[in-house]
Amino acid sequence: MYRSISVILFVGILFGAVLSCSKENHDVALQKQETLCSNPWSNSFDNSESDVLLAVQHYLKENGVLGGVVEIEADVPGKANCFACTCPSGRIITVKAHPSQSDRLKELGFGKVD
Repeated sequence: MYRSISVILFVGILFGAVLSCSKENHDVALQKQETLCSNPWSNSFDNSESDVLLAVQHYLKENGVLGGVVEIEADVPGKANCFACTCPSGRIITVKAHPSQSDRLKELGFGKVD
């Protein structure tokens, strides 16, 4: 009986330790609204989503952001009637990275996700 209680206690402590460790290293998610053609990773007007994904990954690596996961999502189905280079493209670039990369991402113009 003492042995089974010890095993249950040990498994409970081990399970709790695993859960607490996984909570400590949550990635931060920062985002930036893509513009039509004034982005630091590319100034082309009609890049495909896969081209933008590769360009952002390359840009982050060149600027010292390591291990970030880049995601692209549509902001709204239709963008505003604005065609200047600084107008939003309708896509949001999200980078999920280790908290230690947060300051560098902010320097590059990415911000907190609400």
